[in-house]
Amino acid sequence: MADRLVESLGGRDVWAAAKTLYVRERAYPASINGPVTAEFWRDLEKPAYRSVVVGSGVNRETRWDEDGGWVVRDGAKSEIPEENVRADVIAWRQEPYVMYHKLALHDPTLHLKSVDGRKLEIYDGPDGRLLCWFVVDASGALLVWGNIYDGEVSEHVYGPLRQFGEFRMPAWGTSTNGGWRFEYEEVIGLSEPLDIRN
Repeated sequence: MADRLVESLGGRDVWAAAKTLYVRERAYPASINGPVTAEFWRDLEKPAYRSVVVGSGVNRETRWDEDGGWVVRDGAKSEIPEENVRADVIAWRQEPYVMYHKLALHDPTLHLKSVDGRKLEIYDGPDGRLLCWFVVDASGALLVWGNIYDGEVSEHVYGPLRQFGEFRMPAWGTSTNGGWRFEYEEVIGLSEPLDIRN
């Protein structure tokens, strides 16, 4: 199931080679009136993240890694509290993009479990915590990704796959709580790790 999932998204070679993933979305956050352009850079091998969200009434850049992070909102910079950075680092290991990279590499620290042939659960080792799950269609293509974040189930439902350069990603996705809807505009795999301080 894992191999078919990765193959449906562009293939093992593409996901294994990417060290950082850049994604641009046209997004519709429930908390903002109107669409935004959201750009994300995620290191796929170590916890590091950058985002830029610009749109109606919002201009925000966020950067963090294991050593700390900050947010620049409308030109004003504020440090991210240490406990929030720790939570982000824990959540990084559950990210779907990070998981596609690890599945492409056949990461031996992951324990995979098939449920009813359509749901792939991924655990942190054979006796570890549940990191996330994917629901796929009969061909192995992505339909749903979910995890447990901050004690609550978080899931995204995805539309049909489209080509974005070397990658095949859903044309759109939405969180099941309606908090974040988006359409992919660009997806690029970068061969360099993400340095949030440059």
